[in-house]
Amino acid sequence: MERDSSSSQIPVKTSFNIFSKTPTRILLILTFFCGILIGAYFFPNTKSNVKQTTLTDIPVSITPTAHPGIAIADWQTYENKVYKISFLYPPNWKVEPIKDHLIHLVIVGESQGDGTEFHDGAAFFVKIPQKIDLSLEDYVEANFKKSIETSMVPDYQVSVTVINGLAFKKVYFCGGGGPGCWSVYLTIKNGLLYEIDAFRAGAQEEYYGRVLDKMLSSLDISSLIKDIPYTSADFDLNTVKVGDQIGSMRIISRVSYGAIDKNNYSIDDASIAFIGQVVIKGAYTESRGDRCIVDLDESSTSKIPRMIGDDRDIWFCFNESNLVKQEFVKGDDEIVEIVIDNYVINAYPSEVYNTADLVRVVSRY
Repeated sequence: MERDSSSSQIPVKTSFNIFSKTPTRILLILTFFCGILIGAYFFPNTKSNVKQTTLTDIPVSITPTAHPGIAIADWQTYENKVYKISFLYPPNWKVEPIKDHLIHLVIVGESQGDGTEFHDGAAFFVKIPQKIDLSLEDYVEANFKKSIETSMVPDYQVSVTVINGLAFKKVYFCGGGGPGCWSVYLTIKNGLLYEIDAFRAGAQEEYYGRVLDKMLSSLDISSLIKDIPYTSADFDLNTVKVGDQIGSMRIISRVSYGAIDKNNYSIDDASIAFIGQVVIKGAYTESRGDRCIVDLDESSTSKIPRMIGDDRDIWFCFNESNLVKQEFVKGDDEIVEIVIDNYVINAYPSEVYNTADLVRVVSRY
């Protein structure tokens, strides 16, 4: 396991060092990105025909998945215990010491020439978290949107992406006077701004993109997830509507479970589906052959949506998946802390139960 950024880095050979000590080479890779960030200061009133694409706020989840042709058995691990971040990266990516970065990784493509603009390769870096007084929306507006618009970037997108249970604002853009595309991931936790940047360019840009996605999917930020504040998750069945936010989840469907009139709701006849990931702690057990979580602790029950007037204990069973089968062996009861998504309340005077998808297991006790 690689030590954190305060210790010596493991050298990885590449044929081209784009971050040598010469100022020219440093500027080659940073000119495009830095130009975007300072553009607004020099041209604050410049009109732009930049097309702004704002995506829906429904999160797009990045979870560990297999990528064809990308084997991770020999990947190395980066870990920073101070900021509680770790992830995997390929052994042929070079670690470069860059100011204000926890780690900066680079791989150079075969067509990249020495002393030329960085046009073939990829980079992945995590900046040192910084104190921030702005909201995430205001920070993106001040530091990216205006800068990108005045730097003549053809297009950019702002969206919400969930990486292993933690929501990030993602700013994606290409061009702007240089090759390649940037994906910038931002989140605020405990008054600190966390930023992760991914860049790719060249003939293998698509492949580099898949490698970068794999690196993101290995990101371990479970200790940050635990600090997410939650609001009351109790709701009135007769007044809520699709799209309403209940705690950390959002309603995506509301129907009567068994009645002919699907708009005739009651706490004994309703099915309400939610989207949104949440960390909970409870006891794994089996119920009628299904894998379920029961006996949630007080903190967890406050995060799970509950209909006002419904005094039943909160518990649920997993929607069957390969991950559930892999993580939970039938017959082995245990206390676990997990991330769930797609929670569904099923209430009906019959043998039905609530369900959820397992995203990942955080801890076992």
